Amino acid sequence: MVITEDLRQRLGLEIKGEKTTLIANSQRVTCQITDSVEIHWKDRFTALPAMIIPGAEKVLFGALPLEAMDLMVNPITQEVVGAHGDREEYMAL
Repeated sequence: MVITEDLRQRLGLEIKGEKTTLIANSQRVTCQITDSVEIHWKDRFTALPAMIIPGAEKVLFGALPLEAMDLMVNPITQEVVGAHGDREEYMAL
């Protein structure tokens, strides 16, 4: 999950460290890692740290929050929906 520096400041999140990561354009960048951000969607929630990528202007929800809450993006309507309808399904290993 990527957030902007402005949003980090508005949420009062602390920087916990840095990581080098490969972004979509195949460039390696060093980004800051924040405290966990609590994310809610309907009756589901998760908490994950966020990354602040230098120059990022938009929030990127990403695959980890979607997976953690058993969600997906409907490719036709472009809306976030439950991957298994209204019930959450998790596989325990």
